[in-house]
Amino acid sequence: MGLQHDFDEIELLSRTAAGLRPWAFGGKPAPRLMFFTDPARTPDPEAIAERLPRGSAVVYRAFGAAQAEATARA
Repeated sequence: MGLQHDFDEIELLSRTAAGLRPWAFGGKPAPRLMFFTDPARTPDPEAIAERLPRGSAVVYRAFGAAQAEATARA
């Protein structure tokens, strides 16, 4: 599977998430879409984060990656 396939799947997830009713925790709405990643499965999380709909959450699990802080800040 290539990068375009991955982006196509992200677009489908984005459209699906946009139609979901938001959940509320402690009176505050939770993100409709949460993307969990790590260096082994997603070596370029910024490329995917840019394609997520506004209000999505990204959970970057570094698992000891050398550039973890720089990647998380980006």
